[in-house]
Amino acid sequence: MAQQTLAQQITALQPDLQALGVNISAAQTELLVSFCMELLKWNRSFNLVSRRDVNRLAGRHVFDSLTGAALLENDAREQVLDVGSGAGFPGIPLAVALPRSRFVLVDRSARRVRFLRHIQRLCGLDNLQVEQCNLVAQSAQMPGLGPFSAAVARAVASPAELWRLVQPLLQARGRMLVYESTRAGEDVQDPALPAGLSSTRHAFGLVATGQNHAILQVQQVAAGAAT
Repeated sequence: MAQQTLAQQITALQPDLQALGVNISAAQTELLVSFCMELLKWNRSFNLVSRRDVNRLAGRHVFDSLTGAALLENDAREQVLDVGSGAGFPGIPLAVALPRSRFVLVDRSARRVRFLRHIQRLCGLDNLQVEQCNLVAQSAQMPGLGPFSAAVARAVASPAELWRLVQPLLQARGRMLVYESTRAGEDVQDPALPAGLSSTRHAFGLVATGQNHAILQVQQVAAGAAT
């Protein structure tokens, strides 16, 4: 995909993003394009994303990732853990969109971690840290990391399983944002969650392509609040 084409596709997302209260500057757009172009280059050798998605990175991956920015604060107090970041979605676009927030991207694959650190250097993302870690085995053993105000995850595990992994690393009122795959007209069921948790589903539509996106927000019920 040509760099100019990718830039045009990402720029075309602006009206949808602005409707969510997410504003991306020209400089931030350039960073997103650089990230995606480098991803396509590495993907020839390492298969970081499905080859079916090569021509739809902007709508399927970049926009989907950026919807989370509508639910996070662009503030140094916002400390965000990206669980199983993979090719950098949603963590890299979120770090670009929210430069005052802090992000820690975690993945167990050395190859993916090497790519993510390369992107961090290439894009000069000082608000981003990349760690190689298997949260299934090490969730309670990450010295120096956390507690986080939020955790984000995209195509990693069920909400209940994710909560078990991230809860020890969250602040008392920290929340978890789970990106969900949705289709037009699909009846999405509320997930089974442990007692004491509340969930809210935030639905986002992409007018340009008619795609649907959703994020499930999960957090502990405040003491004394009705469930």
